Amino acid sequence: MRNPILWAVAAALLVLPLAASAQASGNLVATANVLQPLSVAAPQGLQFGDVFPGVSSTVLPSDVLNAGRFDITGEGNAEVDINFTLPTNLEAGSETIPISFGPNSAAWMTATSGGPFDFDPAAGTTQRLEANAMSVYIGGTVDPAFGQAPGSYQNTVTMTVAYTGN
Repeated sequence: MRNPILWAVAAALLVLPLAASAQASGNLVATANVLQPLSVAAPQGLQFGDVFPGVSSTVLPSDVLNAGRFDITGEGNAEVDINFTLPTNLEAGSETIPISFGPNSAAWMTATSGGPFDFDPAAGTTQRLEANAMSVYIGGTVDPAFGQAPGSYQNTVTMTVAYTGN
């Protein structure tokens, strides 16, 4: 076998099994565990009741009969951001009453931590969902003018809750 081409083919055939045996592969399984989604219910609105023209009325977040209440459920011990979209007026047709929220106008509590613990609804708060649940209360102040038109005034307070990933 003096043919150089045959020698090259024979050498290549000997090298191929060596190259193939120098490789290895492995497999793994990718997994994800989707946790409980957040849920928010609003079982009680913020109720100022009857107010007089020219007389401010305040509801504290600790007033469980009149403060607005949101109930949050989700994954236990997960951290959540709580933020509000707050109205500046209550409305009845074209008539308005100013509404304001102070630095202690909101409060949160859980069954295990107790509370309520005040916070500023304009700034929001970050807390842990202990025992999968938390209640958030909101109060505020309405300030009807001296010549305020009578009527039933309202607007929407929106609370947004999101997992932080912590």
